[in-house]
Amino acid sequence: MDWSHLWTAPGWLDVVRLIPDLAACGHDPEEQLRRSGWAGAPAGLVDVALAGLAGRAWRDGHRPEPPEVPGLRRMQREQAGHLLRWLEGRMS
Repeated sequence: MDWSHLWTAPGWLDVVRLIPDLAACGHDPEEQLRRSGWAGAPAGLVDVALAGLAGRAWRDGHRPEPPEVPGLRRMQREQAGHLLRWLEGRMS
């Protein structure tokens, strides 16, 4: 994996960050989490992470398009949508 940010976080957060990309390909995010090695990740903390990641993706997706990375903002808006739908499903 080529993550764009270096950070220290619980291992389950890598899976939570990856799953929206799987959702974009038609996979069910909650099923992917259940099938991962991190199925026991703390539910409340997963929800907080989803909310934060969605907010960042939404914000960044509405910034001006960088000419050197065409399509970046569209991808970020799509990722925000997947994160928000996943969070909505967890909260209902």
